Amino acid sequence: MIEAVCEIGPGRLRVLTGGERESPPTDLVDAALQAGEERLTLLADRPVDVAQLWQCLFGRLLGTSTRSVVLVHPTWWPPALVAVVVEAARVSVPHVSTCPRAEFGETADVSVEIGPDHVAVRAGPDALHLEARWGAVENIADRVAQLASRYGAAVRVDAPDGVPGAEALGALIVTGLRARNRAGWLFDEHRLRVAATRMVEIENPESPRPVRAHRSLRHVTRAAAAVAVLIGIAIVVGVRDPGEPVSTTKELVEGSIALRIPEGWTVRRVIGGTGSDRVQVAPAADSETALHITQSRVASGDMAAIADALRTAMAAEPPGVFVDFTAADHRAGRSVVTYREVRPGHDIRWNVFVDRDVRISIGCQSAPGRFDAIDAACDEAVRSARVIG
Repeated sequence: MIEAVCEIGPGRLRVLTGGERESPPTDLVDAALQAGEERLTLLADRPVDVAQLWQCLFGRLLGTSTRSVVLVHPTWWPPALVAVVVEAARVSVPHVSTCPRAEFGETADVSVEIGPDHVAVRAGPDALHLEARWGAVENIADRVAQLASRYGAAVRVDAPDGVPGAEALGALIVTGLRARNRAGWLFDEHRLRVAATRMVEIENPESPRPVRAHRSLRHVTRAAAAVAVLIGIAIVVGVRDPGEPVSTTKELVEGSIALRIPEGWTVRRVIGGTGSDRVQVAPAADSETALHITQSRVASGDMAAIADALRTAMAAEPPGVFVDFTAADHRAGRSVVTYREVRPGHDIRWNVFVDRDVRISIGCQSAPGRFDAIDAACDEAVRSARVIG
């Protein structure tokens, strides 16, 4: 029997039903939610292990008497992040299940889910689109309503509590859907709690419900076909050996820059954590191989100044995280600053350079000693990256 239903993100960490629980401190919750897949995050300007932070939060939230819990998480969370949170919850609770928000409670042909930085549009298990919350709220609502109306007649608009501006944006999206002759409705706080209450009342948690049992988390590395749309660029997910030469590429446009990436690799946005917000590009068949792309405006394109700034930032991190720093290096015909970031299970070799007034950082991730798995994609990304417009 399910004893509790817990909402974990995007704006809150709380028990929706199943009795009163202690509310964790807001600063701890914010740090955990913003950390994403990062191993470390900053709390009071000090590095904190993210897995241990989640364990602390669940200990306060669920105590030691709860025997089973369902974790309702943002639909766009990657499987690896869900797995980290589940393992943390298991320290306090023996039986942990998960359910993406899009499958929780009343469902529809299309699910719209509002986050702090983007709006997720889910049109079935294999199609997830992210629309950035850039520009006027009316324009965002119009773009989302237009996108969602293409995929079904019934659209659920989830405006999570704790996400700034979600309720107002959700109402505008519903208005836009109805103007397009679609049945749109708000999945609000009341509907969320009704869904949680009904779930707890189920005597047999194995009954067919929109809940993913924790046993499925053993398959988080399973390759699945999907379609992701990021800032209007469609990337079709396929399975291919990341070590093969990059014979077919596709142009990715992200913010102010464009670059070539391998066709068939997935694209997703990583927001928050100890590093900068970034785009991650990875093959579906290999969880350790990826490209990381960040960009930022700079007042000066002087590479020596950029190298000094990077060196200063690295000095504040724990020893051994950033190594092999080279202030004047070359890659794919470009002058770059390079260094290696050491993480559990993989290394990321960063290449930093400037085009016009934008600093571009491309991280090339692979398992330790397996640089050959990413070299071709890395070279093509560094070679082709440029400012557009």
